[in-house]
Order: sequence, then structure tokens, then C-alpha cells
Amino acid sequence: MTASGSASSFIEELPPHHNGRYEYHDVESELRFVVQRYEKNGDKFFGQYIPIQAENGKKGWIKSLKIDGLRPLYRLPELLGRDPRHPVMVVEGEKCVEAMLKKLTEEFPITWAGGTNAWQKTDWSPLHGRPLILIADGDEAGHKVMQALAAQLHRHCPDIRLVLPPIAPGGSDIADEIEAKHDVNAWLEKHVQTYEPEEMGDGSPEPSPPQSPEGSNESERSSLIAEANDKPGVLFKDKNLKRLADLKRDKPDQWANLRARIKRECKDVLIQDLDKAIGRQTGGKENDLQGQALEWQDPEPWPEPVNGAALLDEVAALIRLYVHMPEPTADAVALWVVHTWLHDRLEISTFLNITSATKRCGKSLLMEVLATLVIRPRPVSGHITSAALFRTIERYVPTLLLDEVDTYFGDNPELRGILNGSQRRDSGGVIRCVGEDHEPRWFNPWCPKAISGIGGLHDTVRDRSLVIQMERRPPNLGDLPHWRDRDRKCIEGMRRKLARLVSDNTDRILTRRSEVVFPPCLHDRARDAWEALLAIADCAGGTWAGEGGRAWLTAESISAGTKDETGARETLLADIHKVFRDAGNRESLTTDYHSERAQRDGGPSMAGMEERK
Repeated sequence: MTASGSASSFIEELPPHHNGRYEYHDVESELRFVVQRYEKNGDKFFGQYIPIQAENGKKGWIKSLKIDGLRPLYRLPELLGRDPRHPVMVVEGEKCVEAMLKKLTEEFPITWAGGTNAWQKTDWSPLHGRPLILIADGDEAGHKVMQALAAQLHRHCPDIRLVLPPIAPGGSDIADEIEAKHDVNAWLEKHVQTYEPEEMGDGSPEPSPPQSPEGSNESERSSLIAEANDKPGVLFKDKNLKRLADLKRDKPDQWANLRARIKRECKDVLIQDLDKAIGRQTGGKENDLQGQALEWQDPEPWPEPVNGAALLDEVAALIRLYVHMPEPTADAVALWVVHTWLHDRLEISTFLNITSATKRCGKSLLMEVLATLVIRPRPVSGHITSAALFRTIERYVPTLLLDEVDTYFGDNPELRGILNGSQRRDSGGVIRCVGEDHEPRWFNPWCPKAISGIGGLHDTVRDRSLVIQMERRPPNLGDLPHWRDRDRKCIEGMRRKLARLVSDNTDRILTRRSEVVFPPCLHDRARDAWEALLAIADCAGGTWAGEGGRAWLTAESISAGTKDETGARETLLADIHKVFRDAGNRESLTTDYHSERAQRDGGPSMAGMEERK
């Protein structure tokens, strides 16, 4: 356990308390910290203590609550042992929890440490999927914190109800109702209401960053990293190596994220040594692998709600600042960027095909810009085999940015077939025999993909793509800002906003897909490609939304004329068929066909035309 504190704050024994001692444990029932309640002259205050081992080996406490990572909920181990179908009551303060435990049977009360201003420092993921009753104190701060908490948890919980008692001087709570021997059930029924989430991008005060996708283990990993900063050897202990090896095997995408954090934050840890140590945990097979492990860092979501239309404006403006392209094209790319962040909840994947007729049109530059905006970017330039493609996707689920595909894609039908099949989540896949027993295994090539190269893709891939046609910037327009001089802090802020936007609104976007109005020029495949993008725009609102909005007009302009498009081969066969049909379905045509037809139709013959010459 690590904590912020000095040697002077170290004590061997906790001081006596007057009104309550509350222990906070993690998911493994390990004590994380203790809160003690005191009252003096009618005022209440708290002492918070973290267990620690001093340098001299003595065990004791530091008076602080500045722990690394997210804090666990009060009575977390008991909560995890209860039926997830039963309601959980969230209250403010350990005193309320203890009072309610004496009155409740089916419902289970919990709270967090630190009061109204510290709820965002708590790991709320153990509540995901459970029905919740959030019970506020009878004061303004109590109402605000429960409404903010409901705004965060509604994306993960099927049923949330709020109990908002009247605001009154003194701010009574449910413990006061119990102490006064009032009918608590009647009090709850009188003030309970169903929580209704706010709309996206309306400026409502829905605060709170969503929890990390790594769930309740995020606080433990942050604590481990912080401890490794002081004692690098802690990562190489057998217990920790086993956990890291298990994470790498079971959740490689999360391991890639954690590995990047260790490499960046633990300055005294050689990541190559850690890789080898983890390899020994898995039988030593990975010690001598060539190349570098894949890694990336998922951003921490933006701390406040994000206006969808404003964020789309920012992304599109950033793209056009560095890459020469028309505004509608940049709008399409901005929508596709958002699409990558909610891709794991979609059923149809929209490929982005960036193409041009010649070199130096900005394709690779656009791919570099995308690599800073999409979720889990994995740029690939030059070549990738079919096996590497589907195995990488199965293991890490990145956003693949395949550049220079004109150098290897056209003559690879296997690669093309994998891409075609990966447009739908469950309809395409790869079966390969693996292991010594040659067991057939299924690999799912489902992930966001951008494909860039000179010339057009094969019709079957192009038909499934959002096609972005690039052109050289005319010399008379001058130069654009150089990408290497970009504002990296600003772009990282955009990534955090994208993470927050999608986390807050995924369910609304998915629901909106069935109500999307398509431009009439879109054929069936184009509708598949645009469905999620138009739903994103409709939920973002502003100038992006609805029939005639920016997204609708962009889909119309990019896809115009493709509803009845026919491939070159089909067109050639149709023309040949027409020639034979017009000739009377003859088995063969002579070189005098034009003369014969002209004479039959009463027009000038080829011979007559030669005479006039």
C-alpha cells in the first residue's frame, strides 16, 4: 500500500474515536484505509488513516486519504457477496449505512469516503448492473451529489431511483429518520422518483468522468505503479508477475494499456526485463521474441459532459487545419473518428477508404492525424499478412490504419476476403487450426479499419467503405501548418472528450440508428456504412443533425451517383449484349455490321461516308 505522507505523520496506533470507526476494504478484503468519526461542540469531523510499513519495518498508520488510484466503496466485500438483483441503496456517510443495516433486509446500503466533494475519487464499477436507490441528504449539496452520481451510473445500471427529501436547515438524513423512529419506508416512498437522464450536448450539469474500462482493478493497478516508482522490484515479485501474466493472457488489450503506463511512469523499470520476467511465468516462450510488443494508452475521459456538435466541429476543423480537403469530406472523417470509439457496440463496421489518383495528396498525413484521434490506433504502413491481420485484431481489437495498401493489397484475395467478411460483427471470421492437436479455432477480425492507397480498392471492399477522395493542394493556396508543430495537449484533450462523449451517449446513439433518415441516393451498402455515422450526428444535434444537416448533406455528396453504379465488367458485358441484340441476335457479327445496320435503318453506310471524304 502506498500513500502520501511524511515520516513525521507516522503513528503506530490509531487514536481513540468517539462516534465510529469505519474500515474500507478492497475486492480481496484487504484493508485499504480507516475513517474515524468525531464530534465536538455539536460539530462533526473525521480522521482518515492508511496502514503502512515504515522503513524501519514497523507497521503503523499515516493520517491521510491520498491513496493512489480509486477508493473502494464502504462495505465492498459484503456488497459483492449479495444477490445483484437486489437493490443497493447509496447514502452519504458511514453513519447512515450502519443505521440502515439495522433496518433493512433485502436492500443493501453503501457509501463512499470523503464526503460530497470526493465521490469522483471512488470506484463505482461494482454497482454496474444492479438496481440502485440513491438517497440524498436534505440539503443542496446532498441533492447535487446524488443527481451527479445518477448521471454517471445510468449508463451501466438498468434501474435508478432518486430519493430527494425537501431541503431544510440542518440537512437531515435517513439516519435522522431512523433515530426519530419514523416510518422509513413511507418516507422513502414519499420522496422517491425515477431518474431520467439528460439529453446529449444540452449543457446540463451532468458531471463526473466515467470509470475506467478496466473496472475495479484500475485502482489496484495504479497503486502498483505508484509503489513501483519507489521500489521497482515490487513488479518482479512472484505474486505480481503472476497477475500481470494472467492479465496479458486473459485481457491483452488491457495489458497493452498497463504496459504503456509502466513504461512511461516507472522510470527505473526496464520494460524489456519485465517482459522477460512475465515470459518466464508463461513457460519462457516469449523471452526471445523479435519485434516490439503492441501498446497504447487509453485516455482518461474528460471530467465534464461534452457537447457533441461542438466536439465534431473541433475534430473536423483540426483535420482541415493540417490536411487539404473539402469541408464535407472532413465532416465525414470526423464522424468516422467518433464511430471508432463506439465500434465495440455496433453490428456493422464502416471502413474508411482514403484514396487518390497519384502521390502527394495527403493520404499518409491524414492517417497520421487519425492516429492521434481514434481509439487504440495501430498504424501499419507497407505490408501486413492475412495471419497477422486477424491475429492482431483477435488479441488487441485496435483501430487498424492500413497505409500504402496499393503495394500489397490488390493481389491478395485472402486479405481482401477477410476484410469483406469483417464488415458485420458475427457473419465474417477466420477458422485456423492451432496447437499441437490442430484444434480448429475461430478468429474474429472485427475492429475499425482505415485503408489508404493510390488508386481504387477492389469493388467488394470499396462497396463497404466510406470513400475519401484526396487531391493535391493547388500551389496558389499556399502552405498549411506543419503537422509536427501541432498542439499535442489540445489533441489529447480531444481524445479525452471523445472518450467521454461516447461513454455518456452510446445507448442513445444505438437507439437512434433505427430512426435515421437516409439520403435517397444511398444504396443498401452505403446505408450500412452511414447508419451509425448519421445516428452520431443526430444525437450530437446542432447543425449536424437531421435531414438537411451537415452529416446528411455529406452522405449525399460523397455517395451521390452510386445507387445504381455498375462495375466496369458488368457494363462491358451489357454493351456487348446490346450490340448482338440490335443486330437481331446473330451468332456472329461481320466487319460490315455497321454498313448493314445503317442500310437497314435508312442511315448513311460506311461506304457512303468514305465516298464523301
